Amino acid sequence: MQRRVFASSISIAALAICVLATCVNAQVPAGPPGAKPLGLPAQGPGFGQALPRKLDAVGGIVIGGPVATPPLPTDVELNAVAIDAWLEALVSELSSNSFETRVAASAMLLEKRADQRQLMSLLARTNIDREARARLIFALQQRILKAPRGALGVRMESMRDDLGVRVTGLIPGMPGEKLLRLHDVVYAIDGAPLALREDLIRNVQSKEPGRVVTLSVYRQQRDAKGKGLFDANGQPLLDKHDFEIELASTDTLEVKGGPEQVNLLPSPISLEREALAEAVATRFGETARVLTLPEREVEARKGQALDAHPVVREALASLELLRKVGGADAATMKLLLIEATKLRQKAESDGISDAEREHLLALADRVDAIVLEISRLGK
Repeated sequence: MQRRVFASSISIAALAICVLATCVNAQVPAGPPGAKPLGLPAQGPGFGQALPRKLDAVGGIVIGGPVATPPLPTDVELNAVAIDAWLEALVSELSSNSFETRVAASAMLLEKRADQRQLMSLLARTNIDREARARLIFALQQRILKAPRGALGVRMESMRDDLGVRVTGLIPGMPGEKLLRLHDVVYAIDGAPLALREDLIRNVQSKEPGRVVTLSVYRQQRDAKGKGLFDANGQPLLDKHDFEIELASTDTLEVKGGPEQVNLLPSPISLEREALAEAVATRFGETARVLTLPEREVEARKGQALDAHPVVREALASLELLRKVGGADAATMKLLLIEATKLRQKAESDGISDAEREHLLALADRVDAIVLEISRLGK
């Protein structure tokens, strides 16, 4: 008999059109002295006008259209990846005869944030058993979904005529607060022009925290009293600046500005990561999101105490270990729930007595109760 584990499926939320301001991140020094004044084109809107038109795409993703999956490395590329010794040792522990060792190795893979390409390389070229493969795929998916993303801590809105994005708010304690000003217009990042705020979000969140980027900014000239200056045609006089900024992280943004400051619009990077997590399960699993695992011995004997049964013993050992490390383990819960399902399937088989059937169902209920206790450890 075999049991099956379904690798975590990633639900991709539908893109919504939102006109709320969106937060991103950046870092900029004060503008250089003597910057040349620059007026907006005569046909352009007044400085600071927000984009009123309907959006047909968000960050290059057509609304209602498919999300492009970033390409995975080829087998040739993965075969050339060097594997850290500690990672190879952990992967070998995923095939241990000890359930506690397997769970601990899974937790360590998540805690140490193993390199994504190394995990893919191991999946592509390592002959590991099927449970170990399921745990390794789960760790890889978590690394993809939870990898750090850059942030500026700036609320922005798109301008008309693709002139860039205007700063409408600054999050205290974030890089943008130190270097940008309200009503600045960011028109490029690292030389790449920005048409919409979603372009800036994609660019920033695709980079790791700590990365230094260059923001190209229009800033209105002001008099000694801080009043904005305009030319004879009523157009604002602008200075053009290039500012170097070290990105913070979206985690810091959530702490500094609150959860409402993150993902007011569906992030293109988040959608791409979800698609990539689906893709690795398809490529490295035995079938798309379905992995077949070796069967654990599941035999019910009349009069045997529930907690003495091998499946229940493993569940209890997992619960005790996870209590010590302080957290739930989604991969372990999946495996145990599948064990409970197999017990119930066996209880429905022909040729077993009523007593055996009752015992099998009681075992399944016991495993379910333990999984519930494990899930509570993560709260």
